[in-house]
Amino acid sequence: MLNPPSQMQLQTQRLATMIRLPSKQSTECRYSEFIRDNVLAVVTTTFPLFYAQFSHQQLACMLDGFMAKHGAFEAEFHQIATEFVRFLQKEQSNSTDFVSPQQLALLEYEWVTFCVEIDANSSKITDFNSKDDSLQLNPTLKLTQVPFLVHQDSVTFLTSDRHLVFYGVFRNQEHHIVSQRLRNIDLALIQLLIEQPDLTPAQLQQVVNQKNIHFNVIEWVQHFSELGLINRQFLGE
Repeated sequence: MLNPPSQMQLQTQRLATMIRLPSKQSTECRYSEFIRDNVLAVVTTTFPLFYAQFSHQQLACMLDGFMAKHGAFEAEFHQIATEFVRFLQKEQSNSTDFVSPQQLALLEYEWVTFCVEIDANSSKITDFNSKDDSLQLNPTLKLTQVPFLVHQDSVTFLTSDRHLVFYGVFRNQEHHIVSQRLRNIDLALIQLLIEQPDLTPAQLQQVVNQKNIHFNVIEWVQHFSELGLINRQFLGE
C-alpha cells in the first residue's frame, strides 16, 4: 500500500515500538516474543559454535540490541542470519562489547559455511584418472582466514593474530559441508586455478617446477579431488 491511512500508520508504529522494547519490557506483546524466538532459532541453528560461546543473558542482550537498533527489510530465514551478522559487524566497528573480534570472526566463519550450504551451484564428479583431465575448483568453494582451529563440534582460538589459519569451505557431491584447513602451497595452487581455470595436472606441475618448488602436484590433485575441492573434466567434454 503506497499511501496507507494515517490510523494504520500509527498502529504500525506502535506495534513496531512494542516489538523493539527490551525483552523484559515487551512481555505483553506476543508478536514480539514470536519474533525473538524466531531470531534465536536462526542464531542457534545457523551459528551453533558462536552460540555456544555465550550465556543466556549475553544472548538476550544481543537479541535486544538487534531488535532495537537493526532495521531488516526481509524476514526469510537466510536473511535474518545475514542481518544478524551485519548488526554485530556494525556494533564491533562502534567498539561495543557485544562480542570480541575473535567471536565475530567465528560468527563470520559460520555465516560462510551457511552460504555454502544454500549455494545454488553444485559440484561434479571428482574422480581423477588422467594427467590430461581439465581441473576446475568446486563452484561452492569459499576461502576464509580465521583466528582459530576448527574441530568437529568446537574451536580453539589462537593466542596471536599473527598465526591466522586459512580454510576452504565447500559442499561436496554428497551435499555435505567440508571445511578443509589449507597450507600455503594449497592456497598457491588454488590461486593458480582461480587465475587459470581448466589447467591440466601436467600444466599445473609445470608451473610449480618453473618456480623451483619440489612438490608432487599429481598427488595433490588426487587428494583434493577425493575431498571434493577440485572437480575434473575430461578434455573434449
